[in-house]
Amino acid sequence: MRSLPRGWRGPRPYPRLDLTGVRLPDLVLVGTEGRAAMVKIAREHGYLHRTVTPALTRFGRVYVIQFGGNPQAGTVVLATKDGRDVVVKLPVDVRFRIVPVTRTEAMLAGIAAEYPSGTPTAALAEALSAVLHVCDRQYATGQTTLPVQVVTEALATPLNALLRPWDDEADAAAAESVTS
Repeated sequence: MRSLPRGWRGPRPYPRLDLTGVRLPDLVLVGTEGRAAMVKIAREHGYLHRTVTPALTRFGRVYVIQFGGNPQAGTVVLATKDGRDVVVKLPVDVRFRIVPVTRTEAMLAGIAAEYPSGTPTAALAEALSAVLHVCDRQYATGQTTLPVQVVTEALATPLNALLRPWDDEADAAAAESVTS
């Protein structure tokens, strides 16, 4: 494993990030294919799986590798493709949660222990976590409504990753019925 940046002491200061107003440098490692895919990318770059953190962007939910940060200053330290790290200023202070983050994290850890990634239960738990993440942001910014498109985008990543194997089987069955 790659050594972690000096000063990194363990748990992430942010269980999830709001990067909706942030322009991330191109070198930041960003995963758009779900948590399991980002954990694989983290391993390929020599980072521990516990550094993988869900984040909201204006394009939807993604995953980044977080080394630390300063909640009082509103900054986070993210990993880059070339092994460096970059400090990013967060646009929104999300301290108030609809469901406490520790409960959500405990639930997801319990599900991960019982159901491997790629199972329907694991994908549904990840989708629920994404919706809670979006709701937390709306609550923190004082917005009382939530556009359906935002919820759809939060659900799409974990559920689409789960549906891909069945899409391939359906495509193969359709092609076979056409050739018969």
